[in-house]
Amino acid sequence: MRTMKYMLKVSLCLLLWITGTCRAGCGFRANYDKRPLKNTSRSFFQSRIVGGSEALPGEWPWTVSIQERRNHFCGGSILNAWWILSAAHCFKEDGVYHMRVQVGMTYFQKKKEVIKVKTIFSHPLYNSTELDSDIALLLLTEPIQFNVLKRPICLPLAGELEYDDWHSCNVAGWGTVDFKNDRVERKLRKAQVFLIKFKTCQDWYGQLTSNMICAGHEEGGPNACKGDSGGPLVCKYVKDGLWYEVGIVSWGIGCGEKRQPGVYTLVSRFVNWTIETTAAAGKPYVPDEQRLAKEEEEEEEEEEPPFDTTATSSATTTTTTTSTTTTTTTSSTSTASTSIISSTTLSTVPNVPVVPNVPVVPAVPNVPVVPAVPNVPVVPVSLMFLLSLMILLFLLSLLSLLSVMSHLSNPSPPNCKLSKKISRFN
Repeated sequence: MRTMKYMLKVSLCLLLWITGTCRAGCGFRANYDKRPLKNTSRSFFQSRIVGGSEALPGEWPWTVSIQERRNHFCGGSILNAWWILSAAHCFKEDGVYHMRVQVGMTYFQKKKEVIKVKTIFSHPLYNSTELDSDIALLLLTEPIQFNVLKRPICLPLAGELEYDDWHSCNVAGWGTVDFKNDRVERKLRKAQVFLIKFKTCQDWYGQLTSNMICAGHEEGGPNACKGDSGGPLVCKYVKDGLWYEVGIVSWGIGCGEKRQPGVYTLVSRFVNWTIETTAAAGKPYVPDEQRLAKEEEEEEEEEEPPFDTTATSSATTTTTTTSTTTTTTTSSTSTASTSIISSTTLSTVPNVPVVPNVPVVPAVPNVPVVPAVPNVPVVPVSLMFLLSLMILLFLLSLLSLLSVMSHLSNPSPPNCKLSKKISRFN
């Protein structure tokens, strides 16, 4: 009985894992976005990536460690199976012989998945003095195999960054927890930060460009520090509940100090460059096509009403005006044309057959306009069939295993005839 209960629990967990892993799209955490995170207590803000708290496995599945000769030196984020997004100031040289990316982990260990870097593409307008356009793309030698611990992050569209649309922003990395100490943390740490208006941050620093965005706490608090460069600043979008990379850890003065927030590269300014660069390299990054198609459909529904009431009312007005003009003209000329019609015109008009009385059709009442039904996304039949087949095969194997175990626990009685034959040889 205990074995059966255990197997049922295993099957339920496997089913939940399959449904979580097979969910397509970026910015989704299979084990965390089903329920809200409980990290809004005061103790969370008192801990000071400088500060912060340890992240759990799969909590930030797009965060990666960029290493050289097995030593962590910068962070990055998974853009898709082939590309890693990071900061340009992390890469001083073009050589990538000893460079690799560690994915799907929260703390450094011996058994880990690493992929070598093939090429680095820094932004052509990157300024190492002002750290403007501080963004780079890393092309991997082999694709990442996604699961609950490794998932891509979404990128915002240009012009989409409205401060009120983003909440619950977080930054994660393996950087030092003390500005005076260069020791890298072995466990991934996270910190909740808040977006700061550009004008406010510019008053504090006075040296920002339009390609930068600030995040942190006005009174000081957890934030990014040394070793976190290149890591993602991710925020949850209020309209779809997915996570987007709003910024890339770039620079700052100190770590978590008062009115000295972290400065990040504004990702929405470089989405077009990302698409063009990846396409030119032969491994194109395509933004979330479903989200773009949905937005276009919503715009078309708003711009095109179900019935063109304006054209109908305009045509009605034109007809009424024409009828009024015709009636006026006929009334003004009826007296002058009476004698002419009686003497000449009537003799030339052919005999017109009399039309019988046609019953009057009652007016059709106004039918209420039925609103257009929005396009409902259809789940691919092949995916549903595959999931159903996998679940069916698992249940069949489970039943077979249970039957074998029950047979072993209750063996059949021995064959008496066979035992007698064997006893003769004793």
